[in-house]
Amino acid sequence: MRGSGSAELVRAALAAGRLARLPVTGSGMLPALADGTVVVEPVEFDQICSGEVVAYQRGERIVVHRVVARRPDHLLTAGDNLPLYDPPVPRTAVLGRVPQVAVRAPGGLRAPAVGGPPVPLPDGVTLWLAGAAARAVPETDHQLPVPGVRRRGAGIRVRHLAAGSALPERVRRALDALDALGGVTVGISPAAVRPVDDLRTGLGSRSRPARPAHRLDIVLGCRFGDPAAVADAGPAGPAGEPGPAAPDEVTPVIAPDEVDHHLRTGPPLSETGPASAIRIILAALGVPPLPGFPEPVLGGAS
Repeated sequence: MRGSGSAELVRAALAAGRLARLPVTGSGMLPALADGTVVVEPVEFDQICSGEVVAYQRGERIVVHRVVARRPDHLLTAGDNLPLYDPPVPRTAVLGRVPQVAVRAPGGLRAPAVGGPPVPLPDGVTLWLAGAAARAVPETDHQLPVPGVRRRGAGIRVRHLAAGSALPERVRRALDALDALGGVTVGISPAAVRPVDDLRTGLGSRSRPARPAHRLDIVLGCRFGDPAAVADAGPAGPAGEPGPAAPDEVTPVIAPDEVDHHLRTGPPLSETGPASAIRIILAALGVPPLPGFPEPVLGGAS
């Protein structure tokens, strides 16, 4: 949820020990919080607990999201109804706590599915690599011995998205083309709330029920956020902005809704190299590793 009004006025009121009223809009905290006005109370950073809702400043905006974890110098937060974590929230950005919203585990944070059947893959799966991932891992084809998949020619492919280009517009057009084919597209992101083990469950959610995949396209090497605001880390991933780089070295920043689902292959906001990510994805699908890709260690992927 986004709050309107001056963050400095809110900060000044809270610093004086008063409550602040903040109009909020958006769907990021549904169903716990709808459009309306919230009360923000002063709170010491070290008194904030996981599951509580806080207001914090991001640029010129105020964000009202739930705390996933508290670290010594920052918070990990997410909207209950959003597929991606926020960038780490520095303690200096925290404005206050929103006590009127019930304390609970953030939406989407739950134990990963373990031992479930692999997602149906009647036509196999394609791993689409962009940016640095495309430069690090070669294209390949491989048979896909997934239990229950009997279609002849079913296999797994590794392909470079938009001919290996890291240009965001070309990648976006390539994703549009994939969507037109009617499959399920999954974006791999360190900021994703859901773990890669959810590939085993058919990728159901509150808003998007599980369905068999005519095809499964998995995209690695993109960041997911607001392409028009690259300078604002937004929900794209961990803190730290990329330095100047040539166009072919820039990681594509793609709008989150360009893919159907977001999953992560490591701990929240932790980068996983493309080769390791591929090994972890195949293990989650119940697929033996590709030649040259040894078995991954899955601890910490949930």
